Amino acid sequence: MGGDGRGVAAWQLAVPYTVRMRLDIRLIYWAMCLVSWLPLRAVHAVGAGVGHLMLWRRTSSVRHMDTNLRIVRPQATRAEHATLLHAVARECGKSASEYSPGGTERSTRSSSIR
Repeated sequence: MGGDGRGVAAWQLAVPYTVRMRLDIRLIYWAMCLVSWLPLRAVHAVGAGVGHLMLWRRTSSVRHMDTNLRIVRPQATRAEHATLLHAVARECGKSASEYSPGGTERSTRSSSIR
């Protein structure tokens, strides 16, 4: 027990909160921290790759996107639907990759596209 009266040892207060994360979550967290230092175009390329990976793995997010697209565009042909699903998954991956665990100052630093 620590001397602060809250039942937390002093060394636990000094250790970053990532120590209490599961290993897979910690790896994702640090990968996102590294990606946040890339230029925005590179971040979007990584995000598009994540979108393709989601399609390949057929995650629950992709199943939700598929269902929503079928509701919104019932008249679309199979080819149109597949093309639209790929585009939505890419944009979803780009959007997710823009999240920066380190805060918004990094993402605004890299937002000047030339």
